[in-house]
Amino acid sequence: TAIVWGSGVDKDISNISAGMCGHRACVAVKNDGTAIVWGEDGCKGNPGNLDLLNIKNAMCGINACIAVKNDDTAIVWGNGNYGGDAGSLELSNIASAMCGGGACIAIKKDDTAIAWGIEAFGGNTTNIDLSNIATAMCGGVACIAIKKDATAIVWGDKDSGGDAGDLDLSNIANAMCSRWTCIAVKQDNTAIVWGSSTKGSDAGNLDLSNISSAMCSWNSCIVVKRDDTAIVWGDADYGGDAGNMDLSNVSAATCGIFACIAVKKDR
Repeated sequence: TAIVWGSGVDKDISNISAGMCGHRACVAVKNDGTAIVWGEDGCKGNPGNLDLLNIKNAMCGINACIAVKNDDTAIVWGNGNYGGDAGSLELSNIASAMCGGGACIAIKKDDTAIAWGIEAFGGNTTNIDLSNIATAMCGGVACIAIKKDATAIVWGDKDSGGDAGDLDLSNIANAMCSRWTCIAVKQDNTAIVWGSSTKGSDAGNLDLSNISSAMCSWNSCIVVKRDDTAIVWGDADYGGDAGNMDLSNVSAATCGIFACIAVKKDR
């Protein structure tokens, strides 16, 4: 069973195998493979007459939701301009898929990727080589993909992570983009960050070596180092400054839109 809180919860959320909430809607997959969704109808909380049976996994982004079925086809709904309508794209043989703020992306079983949505926010992949893709995701207004040779490619809004400039995007272990900023951890456990300087891309003189995990949210970024210390930066009013808090013995950490949280090893 699932427990959920917030507004607009009017569904039977028993027998849930997986679930997640996006910006204005939630989706859950039940043990029998049916999916239920609730939230703001005008955004993506109402899938209309879509067949939400035989669902393998599903997620909601900021403006659209996507579900992958057991036959490896995908269905998408929500704001059509922001990824809720894939147009004439063939959503078959899908291995994984997700929606961000302005675009959605799917990796097919032949390791090619397709993206759609607002062109300036990642929906336009013209002249981008999306073959041999290992992982991919779209953030608020930019997308990033890691190829099987561990190089990363990024596209979308250039001022919010869609252009990494002269940064070396080789030997990438993992990476993600948020609303304003992208961050990547390299195979040597160093981290690099780029995008809007006021929202996390300017790490100043912070030591981004020996990183075990890293993420950026809308307004700030946080990393956990291999010695279990955490460091955070970005907009001080939205989690980017931990003040005098003791960020040692941290096992996991994340930032949301307005705040950050860390779990310590003493639980």
